[in-house]
Amino acid sequence: MGRHYNILTIMSLQYGKGLLTTSVRANMKLIFFNNLNHESEDAIYKSLHIPFKFNDFHNFIDKFDENYQFICYDNKEHDKHLRIKY
Repeated sequence: MGRHYNILTIMSLQYGKGLLTTSVRANMKLIFFNNLNHESEDAIYKSLHIPFKFNDFHNFIDKFDENYQFICYDNKEHDKHLRIKY
């Protein structure tokens, strides 16, 4: 048990480019996103090391990013192919 036991931090950003550094990403459990423009898609794709090609990631977002739904990236999931959820 560390000194930050049972603390919840929520960050809400409109522009997250450059925020997901290695240390920030390592300390996040869940990342939710929706309604991304092309620049934001590219930034998330590069920051999170998504396990498939960018075009597949783009198609996934187009398919599930409708009607104000969020896409979830589970950073603590051991199987990298199961980290993206909708």
